[in-house]
Amino acid sequence: MDKDTYFCYAYTLDIRYLKNIRIMIVIAMIGVSYFGYEYYSELYKTEAAYTTIPNEVPKKESSEDANKKVVEKSYFYNYKLRFVREIEYELSGTDPHDFEPGS
Repeated sequence: MDKDTYFCYAYTLDIRYLKNIRIMIVIAMIGVSYFGYEYYSELYKTEAAYTTIPNEVPKKESSEDANKKVVEKSYFYNYKLRFVREIEYELSGTDPHDFEPGS
């Protein structure tokens, strides 16, 4: 096999597999786009939600850290609010003010 024949054979081999490589790249781009959008929707996309404050004000409690030690000058109110579904909402800080009931 002379030099020109070898070059022509290698070039033909590359052209045949180039189509398959392009298809794999397009499939990979579609997959990355799909999972990237799902990731974005899960973490960053926001929705407007509205609620009313319950008539009962929960008890003001002392905050605790991960080791269950009381954090000085930190308190919280543990509310159960109904947005789209019922969730617990904790209002915390150095001097948290409770929500006005029924607001």
